[in-house]
Amino acid sequence: MSGHNVAVAVQEIVAQSEPLMAEERRAMTNAVPARLAEFAAGRSAARSAIRKLGLIDLAIPMGPDRAPVWPLGLLGSISHSKGVCAALVARTGPITGLGVDLEIATPLSVDLWAEVCSDTELLFLNHLPASSRGQIAKLIFAAKECCYKCIYPQIQTVLGFSAVEILIDQTTKTFRATLTQHVGPFESGTCWQGRFDFHGGLIVATMVLRKRLEL
Repeated sequence: MSGHNVAVAVQEIVAQSEPLMAEERRAMTNAVPARLAEFAAGRSAARSAIRKLGLIDLAIPMGPDRAPVWPLGLLGSISHSKGVCAALVARTGPITGLGVDLEIATPLSVDLWAEVCSDTELLFLNHLPASSRGQIAKLIFAAKECCYKCIYPQIQTVLGFSAVEILIDQTTKTFRATLTQHVGPFESGTCWQGRFDFHGGLIVATMVLRKRLEL
């Protein structure tokens, strides 16, 4: 994880998790048990991260767009897959965006490659050994989801896969995400760097946005 200003927590998804706060329960009134368990584990992970920042437990309701509503002065990101949830949380200030995405590290179906990947990304995949292309295609998917989560609070707009192009560096376990269109405060061509890893059968993609220093 990049920097010591971001708190990270992981929570197993179980039927009996940390109780939800009243503001959070409203969004889960009609939720099926599996969805309720995911939601509760995500909030539990987020509160664990908040405590690592030296703060007390705080409610994290779900907004009309289904995104977490973070307490004043905080920002974060939550993801779940394969029985676990991960949460990143930071104080607002130098950090302006956080993204995390977990995906099962199985190959992305070939039928979805053209939907998820740009021509440049497809060309990159075609230069890889055939045995690894599907998994790296899934990594590209995870990186795009991570980037979208990271910038969504600032753009408040749903983006398609074509809005971001990913360049993977397997040696450093980093990726570069480049916007292909102007959206919100970000110009087309804006680039960010994220990190990825394969752990416990999962792809883990993370991204931290920081304020640029004015000269």
